Amino acid sequence: GTDYYIFVGGYGSNTGDYSLDITCCTPSAPSCATLNTPADGAIDVSPCGSILDWDPEVSSCGGAITYDIYFGTNPSPAYLTNVSTDEFAVNFALGENTTYYWQIIPREGSMTASVCEIRSFTTGTRVNSNYCLVDNAEDYPTGGSNCAQITDDASSQRGCIWNTGTISFASSFDYTINMYFGDDDAGGDGCTFVFQNSPEGVTACGSDGQQLGAGGISNAVVVEFDTYDNDWPSHTWDLAEDHTAIYIGGNLATSPLAGPAIADPSDNELEDGDIYELRVTWDATTQDLCVYVDGNQRVCANYDFITNVFGGNPNVYWGFTGSTGGATNQQYFCPINIPLPIVLKSFITYCNDGNPVLRWETYSSENNDYFTIEKSADGQNFKPIAVIQHEDFIEPGVWEHIDFNNDGLLAYYRLSQTDFDGTSEILATNSINCSNNNEKLRIISVFEVDNSLEIKFNTPFEGTHRIEIYDISGRIITQQELMCERGCNSARLKTEKSGLIIIKIMNETDYVIHKFLN
Repeated sequence: GTDYYIFVGGYGSNTGDYSLDITCCTPSAPSCATLNTPADGAIDVSPCGSILDWDPEVSSCGGAITYDIYFGTNPSPAYLTNVSTDEFAVNFALGENTTYYWQIIPREGSMTASVCEIRSFTTGTRVNSNYCLVDNAEDYPTGGSNCAQITDDASSQRGCIWNTGTISFASSFDYTINMYFGDDDAGGDGCTFVFQNSPEGVTACGSDGQQLGAGGISNAVVVEFDTYDNDWPSHTWDLAEDHTAIYIGGNLATSPLAGPAIADPSDNELEDGDIYELRVTWDATTQDLCVYVDGNQRVCANYDFITNVFGGNPNVYWGFTGSTGGATNQQYFCPINIPLPIVLKSFITYCNDGNPVLRWETYSSENNDYFTIEKSADGQNFKPIAVIQHEDFIEPGVWEHIDFNNDGLLAYYRLSQTDFDGTSEILATNSINCSNNNEKLRIISVFEVDNSLEIKFNTPFEGTHRIEIYDISGRIITQQELMCERGCNSARLKTEKSGLIIIKIMNETDYVIHKFLN
């Protein structure tokens, strides 16, 4: 069905024949990828920086193959992202001792592989449940509760420590820690307080030496506490005294956005064996980021970090980095407060009268201030569309939002939560297409409740539906008929059968089959 045109240009009176061989290829949907690691049913998988790995697929016509990744705690995992590589490093912190499900679906354009394997693995525990520790970073209970060591008193150390949740620049926050920089005045190199939404997430760690473990981390705001003079004698961007500054751009060996300023003017030193109180505040209204040392304001930057550094996403990873080179010091911190996490039970989407409905439920929500709903057309670039206050639940522990701005296309929704102190965490991502032309019978979610299965499903058909549950041998375990309205419906079926089961829902015009590990 493609027209080809041949243009022949030349000189002189020569004539001749010209032939062109064209090989036509009709592309076909790619096959499912072979999954490598984690192995199905693997246990004690790291909850920080888990890597999903699979064998690459080859296009039938030489085109580009990408991979849709589905991931989550539901046995039917939600869409997470699309990548062009054959592995994916999970860049956010996973729950401890939690079972996760993952599926890789190869894609070539609009064609995707079908009936691809879903695997599961169970995470282990973190050394410190509050942090992801990278490279030389260690838990440090000797310093006190929830303390962590960034570097030992040894050469060429690099440590990065990330909180397991995110913090939101959409809200003001005020955070304080106690920091120990060592006791060797000739030591180095210093530490940083970092906010970032680098693709590496909680696995990020930058260059050591004068870059303090933060150099090279993309999309980052870096508050440095530098204890070594790397700019002698010109001092165009550094100071001889121990100092603080605010950087953007990923290079600490250049002029900062704000500062440098002497960190402790009383004696110009941080490496004196004392504990220093470091405080960072953000005013979301004025866009002022300020740094305090022992209660004294040392430097401030007025800047639109959300737009100019974080690419419009206010929810960022946050933590601490540090390094040594030839000069060394032990460096550790202890937080003044640890934000309590929210525990998500479910996040589902379904269509109602052509509009996407988002519904989520939590096991606990201590210190929760509000939820944020973000929307994306491609699953990668999200923009906030709604803020739901904690007290606006439809029933205790359950919230709901309807997106009335539906364009009839596939949309991705991301749910995040913000504590009263400004700490934020991305909870889940889901996708749905509520085009009236594309509505079809589909299962939204399946949950185990008191030896029963609670099944939520969406249907464009008003009338009788039949639900059948089979074991893997094809024997019917239980069945039920019910009258359904167009849109979201639910049913609860009693079953004590464990293991893999098959759920089938049918009406006069369509049917859907869903596998579930009971």
